Amino acid sequence: MSARRRNAAMDTEKRWSDPEEFRRAATFTGVVIGLALAVLCSLLLFDRSSGLGTLAFAPAAVFLIGGLIAFVQTYRVWKRGGVWPIWQGAGWGLMVLMLISSGFGAGAYGPPQ
Repeated sequence: MSARRRNAAMDTEKRWSDPEEFRRAATFTGVVIGLALAVLCSLLLFDRSSGLGTLAFAPAAVFLIGGLIAFVQTYRVWKRGGVWPIWQGAGWGLMVLMLISSGFGAGAYGPPQ
């Protein structure tokens, strides 16, 4: 069986388990969430002159960059023949957090007048 067919057969397998890859993805996601919270807290505490736009959308930018990095890692793990859905889940989770945090950021501006 060729490598391509073997990878395609494994790609449909739903009983994947890779605790080390899961630990790496969970650690990455936790670091990105912590970094976004640190950016939000530092902007709230120290940088009041930057304006509301930076304050409102900086955590969303951190989540966006983290999600894109997770999707790149998804592709790299897939090319190696590894368990890629773990990283894809991390990427989509970070993208959902980006949407939520950007919604809070947009809400900080208030309704249009």
